[in-house]
Amino acid sequence: RQVADFELSSVRALVNCSEPVTQPAHERFCEKFAAAGFRSQALSPSYAAAENVFAITQSPPSAEPFMLSLNREQLSQEGRAVEDDAPDAQQLVSSGRGLPGTVLEIVDRDDVVLADGRVGEIRYRGPCMLEAYFHDADASATAIRNGYFYSGDLGFLWSGELFVTGRAKDLLIVGGHNLYPHEIEEALGHLVGVRPGRIAAFTTFDEQLGTEALIIAAETSEEIGDRQALEAEISRAVLAQFEVMPEAVRLSDQRVLPKSTSGKISRQRCRDMYLRGEL
Repeated sequence: RQVADFELSSVRALVNCSEPVTQPAHERFCEKFAAAGFRSQALSPSYAAAENVFAITQSPPSAEPFMLSLNREQLSQEGRAVEDDAPDAQQLVSSGRGLPGTVLEIVDRDDVVLADGRVGEIRYRGPCMLEAYFHDADASATAIRNGYFYSGDLGFLWSGELFVTGRAKDLLIVGGHNLYPHEIEEALGHLVGVRPGRIAAFTTFDEQLGTEALIIAAETSEEIGDRQALEAEISRAVLAQFEVMPEAVRLSDQRVLPKSTSGKISRQRCRDMYLRGEL
């Protein structure tokens, strides 16, 4: 309701970074503030890190970002970006091209540089890269190798454009399916009764099945009597979109799930709470 009070037509650029850039979020932001004169070309995706004193890539201000429509299964299960115009295709927004002087590569676990469209770890080097972590030789040796900084982020290149798909350490493997928790969390944020941005997807090891089990924790404003139906709806939504059935869904009141110091839901702390029986 406050949008009408804003005058945003003079804004040259707002930079969107620090998470994979999704098409729905990008488009919703532009639609929301269009009434205030905001130009969609001014929303500029970027890939940034403190270790590179700030940006590594960015879409040029005043230009629409490059987007791809990809086959969801081939991207998540095979690590290949294959264009697809199906209704359920995955929509990704480019984080832009490398800034001047920045060398950007995608590598596999053996440090082999991958071709365009293949998902691997993002590494880079350039004039703004850190030389070492302060008083932390082990972390420096792990992250800085062969003159490159190894980001721990996953992504792929497409005609020089960088697409970020997630964090390597966040990747969930359930029954042979590769799942990115942020994709599950975003998909569930659209369900009525689930608080967007207050969802955590994580795994625990199931001794009986001998594999990782998917757990969903979410906050809701629904009354207790409606929660069982909402839990079932969450399970159905995950199964339909990601072909994995959650082992458990835990709904909580508002302001129960812990956040990190940066204001994001802490999946690890949620997992610890779940294992302690506190969800």
